[in-house]
Amino acid sequence: PIRPGKTAEFLTGSTKGDFLMRLSELKKVVAPFLQLRHTTWDIEIFRGASPFALRNMDQSRNPVITAESVTDVSAEFVADPFIVRDGGVWYMFFETLVRDTKRGVICLATSADGLSWTYERVVMLEPLHLSYSFVFPSGGSCYMIP
Repeated sequence: PIRPGKTAEFLTGSTKGDFLMRLSELKKVVAPFLQLRHTTWDIEIFRGASPFALRNMDQSRNPVITAESVTDVSAEFVADPFIVRDGGVWYMFFETLVRDTKRGVICLATSADGLSWTYERVVMLEPLHLSYSFVFPSGGSCYMIP
């Protein structure tokens, strides 16, 4: 588990510069008048010195998380990752749209190197749609706002 305190490194924007997230849109089926009917999302890791110089590090590893990675709910897509590093472990919190309810839940994946990820589980489930998890330290504790 993530321990609160000074050991947590937060990865947002180009703060760390090494690992940056990009959502990759895999498939679009566009209805008349360009209305979006169906979109499938996944999560990929890109690397670069700045947001303007991102490169796909290893196409065989990307995407690192897909709907098929999620094993405890029937996922339609994954999106909106937020990554935090603590004690040498990377934690990725992200939205998963549950196929049956059409509501988002917050899930967790972990990585030792920031490149190879293991899906863990749903960590937040509410009777409303959750997305854009934001994790931050305050007063010696870590909090999440979905």
